[in-house]
Amino acid sequence: MIMKFLAIDIGNYSIKFYEATWERRRINILRHEEILLEKALQNAPKVESIDALKRAVVKSFLGNEKYEGKIIFSLPFDLFTTRFIEVPVTNLKKAEAMIPFQLEETLPYSISQVHLVKSFLKAENKTYATVAVSPKNEFSKYFHQLENENILPTYLSSEWCAYESYFHERKETGIYALIDLGHETSKVYFFKDGRLISLQLSYIAGKIITENIAQTYQISFEEAEIYKHHNCFCLTP
Repeated sequence: MIMKFLAIDIGNYSIKFYEATWERRRINILRHEEILLEKALQNAPKVESIDALKRAVVKSFLGNEKYEGKIIFSLPFDLFTTRFIEVPVTNLKKAEAMIPFQLEETLPYSISQVHLVKSFLKAENKTYATVAVSPKNEFSKYFHQLENENILPTYLSSEWCAYESYFHERKETGIYALIDLGHETSKVYFFKDGRLISLQLSYIAGKIITENIAQTYQISFEEAEIYKHHNCFCLTP
């Protein structure tokens, strides 16, 4: 059976669209497109916010016809905070029931006021849980914005969930880190034997690197960006 899907990565610099099929346990990329938000803003100067611009770009790409396949969105990183929990049971139903009690002491608000997304990995005599926590009012606002624009995807996923699934499937061993260098923020994911054990957010990212190149070599931001993107330009001592 062939499954067709469209994965949409919504960043602060651009929005990337990956269309592919899943057949015989293989992913076949059909097309890839990247739309720069700076250029998109030139065609929509009256947009009320950067988030509204992102939704407009996605809506324009999808068009009016229903997409014949599955649509996957990556959730905004700042919509959730993440907790790593270990519970002394291997039964997933029991592990899931224990999560709220483990979380409540670590949260600044009631467990009834949050939306939880959980990922489980069984181990000997215990279960590891990665839990994404979002205030219900913020998650509901984001959800209804997508719904009102008629761009609600089939699946709402997250980067860390995709990375953990990938490394666990590959049965990677040892301790390693994956660095996602973005435009305004960078994320670092730490893994142990295919299991996500920590993630960190940094504001040292592509934009700051471009600004430093421009300042060091006394060139414009636009020129520095071209060097960085097309010529792998970097600072040298």
